[in-house]
Amino acid sequence: MKPNEVCLTKKVNISMTQIMTQEIPIKLLLEHPENSNFMNAQTAQKLRRHIERTGRYEPLTVRPHPGEDGKFQIINGHNRLRVLRALSYQTAHCVVWNLDDDQTRLYLATLNRLSGKDVPERRATLLESLLQGFDIDELTSLLPDDKKQIEELERLSRLELDEAIK
Repeated sequence: MKPNEVCLTKKVNISMTQIMTQEIPIKLLLEHPENSNFMNAQTAQKLRRHIERTGRYEPLTVRPHPGEDGKFQIINGHNRLRVLRALSYQTAHCVVWNLDDDQTRLYLATLNRLSGKDVPERRATLLESLLQGFDIDELTSLLPDDKKQIEELERLSRLELDEAIK
């Protein structure tokens, strides 16, 4: 079975680039045995709540499975796949890359490790804005920050406001 026979394809225009996303049945998605990225239970639960609440998630990156015709191997998105399975999703948004084994291993070793770091002042401003629309308990359930971190930010925000008023 060819991938196009089992998948719905959707083009997404972003500036001058087109990204092809496909809706691939979950049962055709297999985890890569060399994946080394695993979320702890608390973070996975927050990812689950986010997907339950919004229905949105970053597409999984997959390749045609090298040993099983008609199936796909996850390159990036193993944790999202686990959550989608737990939520009984039947399909997943995917981007399909045609990669050999060596290229796949390079991506496995880098994609989950490449990420930026928060600029503390910008993170504080963002969380302060979120606190205007959400209470601390709700943010704690949705964000990677724990309750103590969010409460401290709220306290600091009030101190800065009090200083500005004086």
